[in-house]
Amino acid sequence: MPDQANIHRMAADEDSEVRGRAASVLGEAFSQVPDKTLAWQDLHRLMGDEDSSVRWRAANALGEAFSQFPDKKLAGQDLHKLMRDEDSKVRLETASALRVAFRQVTGKNLVWQDLLRLVGDEGLREVSASEILDKIKKGEPIEYDRIIIKGDLDIRIEGFDLAPIRRALNSCVNIFNFYGRF
Repeated sequence: MPDQANIHRMAADEDSEVRGRAASVLGEAFSQVPDKTLAWQDLHRLMGDEDSSVRWRAANALGEAFSQFPDKKLAGQDLHKLMRDEDSKVRLETASALRVAFRQVTGKNLVWQDLLRLVGDEGLREVSASEILDKIKKGEPIEYDRIIIKGDLDIRIEGFDLAPIRRALNSCVNIFNFYGRF
């Protein structure tokens, strides 16, 4: 059985890494903690943490333990709140939690609206394929989130020097949540 007093202390720790670990442990061990009300209060507080990494771990924990929460309506409201978080990773972890919890969530119409907003093009910005290709040519790190790529990202262009691409691929190239053609 997990040491609930220790988890409770971790959930209030100054260090966000420790609080994040507490959120993860609560998700994994919720069924085994003796005081589920205290565990729920800790997890509920972590969902509103100032650090986004704690919030996304709390969202993940919410999905893992959703079936065991006594107040599913309140847990569903927390999922709805997290779906509107400013941080995209928190929203994506919450969507993943909803995948697990959907059958037990009340207010499914609201959940559908949240999911549609997440996958819709609302809030996406356009980035030209040529801008991305220019960064590749220069060997610059590339990271985009929630974009629409306009044009073709085709590195098989005649006269295209592959040496900078090799450098770029040795560095960070991350494109998340995009709409377009590769």
